[in-house]
Amino acid sequence: MIEMAEDLKRDHLQLRAPREATREEIALCHRPAYIDVVERTSQLDRFDFDPDTHTSRDSYQTALLAAGGVLTAVEIVLDGAAETRSRSCALRGTMRCPLARWDFASSTMLRSRLNG
Repeated sequence: MIEMAEDLKRDHLQLRAPREATREEIALCHRPAYIDVVERTSQLDRFDFDPDTHTSRDSYQTALLAAGGVLTAVEIVLDGAAETRSRSCALRGTMRCPLARWDFASSTMLRSRLNG
């Protein structure tokens, strides 16, 4: 994915490193007990939540970076550091965040950032 992004030849494209989402930001979508369970799996080579959902030592940090990447993008747009057609265009397509899953691009997080 990184190589693909690096090969894009677009003068207006801005590549930014994601930050890790904070525990408080993750807790906007997930119960603290669930966050604790997922964090503990970073001590294991492999953990099976169910037959289709597995984690490894890097899964927790990867999830924090994925969530932080979304928040980084939102912060860049809201701070005016990126050109967009409008805020609504940049935020269109956000999804609800069920408590049982690691779906971090939540309207809850975005609303909290918008409301300060």
